Amino acid sequence: IKIGSLSSQYMTSSAGTWFVTSSDAENLTSIAFLTSETTTTSPSFLVSASDEALTFAYLDKVLFDSIKINSNSTGAAVISASKLTFTDNKSVHFLNTTTSSYGGVLSVSALLFENNAEVLIDLNKAGRASAIIGVSQANFIGNDVVKITNNTGCASGGIRASGLINISENKDVLFLSNKAIGDGADYGCGGAISLSTSGSSLEIKNNKGTVQFLSNEAFTGGAIWANEGTTVNLHNNEYLEFSSNVANRKSGGGAIYSKAGTKITENEKVVFSGNVSTTTESAGAPLYGGAILSQGLVHIQNNTDVLFDKNNVKSSHSSLDNLNINGGAIGITNSSSIILEDNTKIVFSNNYVGTEGIPGVSSGGALYTGGEIVIKSNGEVEFNNNRTYSKAYSYFDNSGSVWGHKWVDHFYGGAIKANRVTINANKDKVSFNGNHIIGFNGTGSNGGEAAYTYGGAIYASIINVKENKSEVSFNNNYSQAVIANGGALCGTDISFSDNSDVVFEGNYAKGFGELAGGYEYRQAFGGAVRATNVSFIGNGDVDFLNNSAITIPFKSGSEYGKKSLGGAIYAANITIQNNGNVTFKGNNTLYNTTQTSDSIYQHDATGKLILSSRQGKTIAFYD
Repeated sequence: IKIGSLSSQYMTSSAGTWFVTSSDAENLTSIAFLTSETTTTSPSFLVSASDEALTFAYLDKVLFDSIKINSNSTGAAVISASKLTFTDNKSVHFLNTTTSSYGGVLSVSALLFENNAEVLIDLNKAGRASAIIGVSQANFIGNDVVKITNNTGCASGGIRASGLINISENKDVLFLSNKAIGDGADYGCGGAISLSTSGSSLEIKNNKGTVQFLSNEAFTGGAIWANEGTTVNLHNNEYLEFSSNVANRKSGGGAIYSKAGTKITENEKVVFSGNVSTTTESAGAPLYGGAILSQGLVHIQNNTDVLFDKNNVKSSHSSLDNLNINGGAIGITNSSSIILEDNTKIVFSNNYVGTEGIPGVSSGGALYTGGEIVIKSNGEVEFNNNRTYSKAYSYFDNSGSVWGHKWVDHFYGGAIKANRVTINANKDKVSFNGNHIIGFNGTGSNGGEAAYTYGGAIYASIINVKENKSEVSFNNNYSQAVIANGGALCGTDISFSDNSDVVFEGNYAKGFGELAGGYEYRQAFGGAVRATNVSFIGNGDVDFLNNSAITIPFKSGSEYGKKSLGGAIYAANITIQNNGNVTFKGNNTLYNTTQTSDSIYQHDATGKLILSSRQGKTIAFYD
C-alpha cells in the first residue's frame, strides 16, 4: 500500500484497535506515507487512532517520508494513538518529517518497538517539541538495529517522555547528532532523550551489541536530561559509549544531566570520551560535568572495563567574571557521593576543567563533589593526565613575553576535588600519574592578586587511603601557580594505613608568578603532600623519591615573600609508624637557583613528629 500527496488526515478510528499487518490483505508487504502535507489551526494527525491502539506488524517496510504538518495547536503529530506498536517488521522508518508548534513525529501514550529488524528515525524536525513527544511510556525491546539520528526539536531532539523509557535486549542502538535547540525551563534539555516529569525513569539494559550516544547536543544534558526524581540506570550492556556530546549553554552535563542520580552497573565496556560542557554566554552560571552532571549519587559498580577520557568543562567568553567550573568527567552540584566500586578496571585520563581569558574557580579535572568520593574494591584504578587550569591573567615567561589576560582565583584538584576521598581495598594497582593543576596571576593597570593551586592529583579535607592490596602510587603530578600547594595531595587530614607499597615519585609544587606592580610573590609548599595532619601507618614499603618544592626566577623586581618548603611533605603533625622500609631520597627544595635537601618541613612548632620503624625495617633519609 502506497499513500502519497495527502491534503488532510488519511486514517482515523473512533473505536476498536487497528492492526496493519501482512495478513490484512493477500501479498501485502509494505505501507508507505509519502510527501504529505496538512495545514490546520487544530491538532492535526496524518494517522489518528483517537483513544485507541494502532499496531504495524509483520511487514517488510513501514515508511513515513517527507511529511509536513503545519499547526498552531499543541499535539500535532504524524501519528496519534493511545497505544502504538511496531512489532516483527523488517524495517520501520520515519524520515524528513516536519511538524510545527508543539508537534512531534509520534504523539502517543504508550509506544512499543519490538523485534523489528531495523528502526530508523532520521532527519525529523519538531517545532517546539521532539521527534517523539507526549510519551508516557516508550519501549525499544529486542530490535536488531535502532537508529535515532539527526533529529532536531526545541524540547529534545530525540525522545521526550513523562514516564518510562526502556531500551533493552536490542542488538545495536545509536543516538547520533540529535539536537535540542530551545530555551526555557525544560527546553534545550537532552539532545537525544529528555525525561520531563518527576518520577520518570530511563532504563538502558541488557543490550547485546553496541549502545552509542554520539555527537548529540543541547543547552544542558548533551545526550540525556533527567528531571528531578528521575533515575538513569545503565545496566548489563555489552558495549556502552557516550562520545563527543555537548552541553553548550547552561549548567553542564556534556553527556548526561541527572537531577536524581545515575547508576552504571554490570556493563562489559563503558566509554565516556570527548564530551564537553561549555558556555559562551556573558552571564555564566556554574558549569559541571564534562560527561556527567548530577544532583544525586553517581554509582559506577561491577563493570568490567570503564574509561572516561578527554571529557572537559571549559569556557572562553571574554566578559564572564568569577566563573565556577567543576568536574571534567563527573561533577555533582551538592554533597551527594561518587562511588566507584567492584569494577575490574576503571581509568580516568586526559579529562580537564579550564578557563581561557576569564577569571574563576576551577576544581576537579576528573571528579568533583561537595561530598564524598569512594574508590573501593576495584581491580586496576588509573588517573592519568587529568588537569585543572586557567589561562586568564597576564603573565610573563622568562623572556618577558606576555601570555593571557585578566584574573584567576583558586584551583583545586588536578584529578579529584571533594570534601572526603576514600580509596579502600582495591585489588590491583592504584595509580595517579601526570595529573596537574595550573593557575597564574594578574599584572598591569588592572592590578592583580595571587593565584593559588591545591593538590596536583587530589584535594579534599580528608583523604583516607587504606587496605589496598597492591601498590598505590602518585607519580609526576604537579601543582603550579603563584602560590602552589601539594604537588600530589593537599588536604587537612591525610592518612595511609595497612596498604601494600606506597610510592610518591617525581611530584612537585612550583611557585611561579607576579603580583601587581612587579612584586614577586612565589611560594611552594609540599612537593608531594601538603596537609595539617599526615600519617603512614602499617603499610608495606613507603618511598618518597625525587619530589620538589620549587620557586623559580620570574622577572626582575622586588624579592617579596618567596618560599619553598617541604620537598616531600609539608605538614604540622606527621606520623610514620610500623611500615616496611621507608625511604626519602632525591627530594629537594629549589629557591631561585639555590637547591637544598629538604624532605619534611614541619610548619607548626607545637606539632608532633613521630618516626617509628617496624621491627627489622628502616626509615632512611638520603636527602
